[in-house]
Amino acid sequence: MSSDLAQSPLSQALLVQIHNSPVAAIRAAGIALLGKQSPELVLLQLPQLIDLLQCGEAEERQACYTLLGQLAGQHAAEVFAGL
Repeated sequence: MSSDLAQSPLSQALLVQIHNSPVAAIRAAGIALLGKQSPELVLLQLPQLIDLLQCGEAEERQACYTLLGQLAGQHAAEVFAGL
């Protein structure tokens, strides 16, 4: 997560495997990877992130809170409207 690797070079197949992993910590890492996208692309996934706040496991919820907090720095109105 701390590398300069952007999400765009990652293959779609790998991303699908991450998001469909049976391990919550791996899925949470996938959520954190979304933060490497542009804020506009993350905003497109806002409904799914908010759904995870209600139905995700603890690791996923924490990753969502972190990502939404970062996103709210520039797009507070959109994040709070989504919530």
